[in-house]
Amino acid sequence: MNIKLLRNFSIFENMNDEQIALFADKMQLQELENGMEIFHEGELGKSIVLLLNGEVIISQSLTLKITKGQIEKKDKSITRLNSDDFPIFGEMTVLGGFDQRSATVTSKTACTLGILGNEMVLRICEKHSGVGYLLMRNIGKILSLRLRQANLDVKKLTTAFSLILED
Repeated sequence: MNIKLLRNFSIFENMNDEQIALFADKMQLQELENGMEIFHEGELGKSIVLLLNGEVIISQSLTLKITKGQIEKKDKSITRLNSDDFPIFGEMTVLGGFDQRSATVTSKTACTLGILGNEMVLRICEKHSGVGYLLMRNIGKILSLRLRQANLDVKKLTTAFSLILED
């Protein structure tokens, strides 16, 4: 795995090449065609995924009440991730002890993924506590930024909803 490429991912921020290599040496590469599901919302998460090449769509299932007693589920695209931005996804499961996936991820184009199994990540973190600290701090920063964005999105939706109700 190309250490120079991995340096661009925020999960490896402030790590040197030797520290990144601990993960790169264990990373599994996966090639996907357009339209392939990477993982599905609700399934057990066992890995962190780095989007090395391509574009993916993140979606979540919405439950809609159609009529009294009739409910319909639809997938709603939340965002697109492009490898030019060096995104990762699935990172919440490494902190939660094999938690369920919070969204579905599907390839929008042909993709190359770098997959880091949670158990392997945790073994590296235990054996190399300094690297573990950096990795967990970086995951914390990623999650904090995403939480702030989610809070802004909720605020926008709440404002729009309250304006609709006023009419």
